[in-house]
Amino acid sequence: MGVSLSDWKVLGASVEGSGHRRDSTGCQDSHAWTLAAPDTLVAAVADGAGSARRAAEGSTLAATFSVEYVAWRLCEHERVDPLELLSDAMGATRSQLARLARRDRHPIGDLATTLALVIASPDGVWAAQVGDGSVVVHQLDGSLLAVADGEREEYLNETTFLTSKSWRSACVIEEVPTRVESIALLTDGLGLLALDLTDGGRPHVPFFKPLLGFARAEDACPTELERFLESDRVATRTDDDVTLLLATLS
Repeated sequence: MGVSLSDWKVLGASVEGSGHRRDSTGCQDSHAWTLAAPDTLVAAVADGAGSARRAAEGSTLAATFSVEYVAWRLCEHERVDPLELLSDAMGATRSQLARLARRDRHPIGDLATTLALVIASPDGVWAAQVGDGSVVVHQLDGSLLAVADGEREEYLNETTFLTSKSWRSACVIEEVPTRVESIALLTDGLGLLALDLTDGGRPHVPFFKPLLGFARAEDACPTELERFLESDRVATRTDDDVTLLLATLS
């Protein structure tokens, strides 16, 4: 989905990977976003565990509920600390997953998912993450910065999920207290293209700069973003589901 709004232009897409098509598991990634105010964006991306029976349901709930929770709190309370709010939102989302699992009499692990959640305004960016996704901000000086960088395990496809018992200790929350030009949220399926994993997961400039330039174009649309995520350039580097959400300030 994508739309141009008063202060933010947002493009987002989640695409099924070739491995999931081969196994007929469907896309287990999700993304969501909304405006809590004309200049305040709330966005999330989630990656359901490939081994979890209800991974797609878990990621969809995590992304949509966390965004709705933060937006509700921001609208209800004029003064709220963004870092505390993000911590509350991660806990509330985890509780929502547990509630669904109890209702359906399934283990919470059946809904296993990562979650990256962001609040962005002219005053700065605040991000929280459990898992191995990425939040990247494009600063006004042109540099790229990874925020609340998710854990990088020794092996690919290893991570801590929001449904894990150790989720709270794995939750990273961070702020960039200055205005940024744009932000990108992505799931780990894009890691081999978007990050320099030999340098601690530093954002890969040749990947992000053209995409952020594309997102700022007046005629940019989510269909084009989907085409890119489905392209051979991506498919030859990963068979995992991929999600990318781009947001630029006008």
